[in-house]
Amino acid sequence: MISDEVYGHLAFGAKPFVPMGVFGSIVPVLTLGSLSKRWIVPGWRLGWFVTNDPSGTFREPKVLVFLLYLVHLLIFL
Repeated sequence: MISDEVYGHLAFGAKPFVPMGVFGSIVPVLTLGSLSKRWIVPGWRLGWFVTNDPSGTFREPKVLVFLLYLVHLLIFL
């Protein structure tokens, strides 16, 4: 699962925000975050990704190559 939580700090109504990383024991989760959106830093492309993968799915060679390709796209788009 790829979870874009750039706007995760914005929760509307009485329901709290639930990060997808809590489901890491069921399915591998790749969480994306961004400095420029959360802390209003226009013009900067700073972000991060965090994995929650106790089963080791992201360590498989084909998955790892895809993740590196994804990171490359995120950086250079």
